[in-house]
Amino acid sequence: MVGVRIVLILICQFMQNRNAIDLNYTSDEELLRQISEARDHLESLKIYIRDNANTWVVYPRTPKAQQMPSFTIKRPIDRLPALGELPKLKSLDISFLGLKSLPDDLNQYATLEELNISFNSFKFSDVLNNLMMLKGLKTIKAYGIMTNQDEVRLLIQKNPELKVYYTQAQFLAEVEELKRMKN
Repeated sequence: MVGVRIVLILICQFMQNRNAIDLNYTSDEELLRQISEARDHLESLKIYIRDNANTWVVYPRTPKAQQMPSFTIKRPIDRLPALGELPKLKSLDISFLGLKSLPDDLNQYATLEELNISFNSFKFSDVLNNLMMLKGLKTIKAYGIMTNQDEVRLLIQKNPELKVYYTQAQFLAEVEELKRMKN
C-alpha cells in the first residue's frame, strides 16, 4: 500500500454545521491519526483513491443475474486498516477501492446506517456474515459486486428495514438522478 494516494473526505457534525476535511493517504499510521482527530464527531467517512476507476461502468447489454458490469480499478487496495472507534459514524463509503475484504472492525459501528461497498473485488457472499452483524444498517449499495437475490433476501430477513441496492436498473436510476441534480 505504500505509495498509493488515497484522499479521504471526512464530514463531521459540529453543532449542526457540516465540515469537510480532505486527507491525503500516505500510510496506515497517518490515516489513523487523521481519523482519530475527528473521531468523536465523525458521522460520514468516504475513502477513495483519486482517479482510481475508469469513468465508464459498462453493464452487459442483456443483463442476466450473474453478469457483472465492466469496470477497472487502476490501483486496488487489498484491505484497509482497522479504523478504530468511531462512535457517531452513520455513513461509510469504501467504493471503488478494489478491496478483497471489508475492514476487520466494521461490525463495531453500531451507529452505521449507510454503507457503500460498490465496485470492490470481493463477492457479496464473502462479506454477508459481516453485513448481518450491522443491526442498525438502513442502506447498502453493492453495485458491481457478484450478488444474487438469495443472498440479498437472507440479509433482509435479518434486517427487514434494510434497503439493498445492487442491480443494474438501480445503478442506472441513481446515475440518472445524479444527472438531474447536476442540471
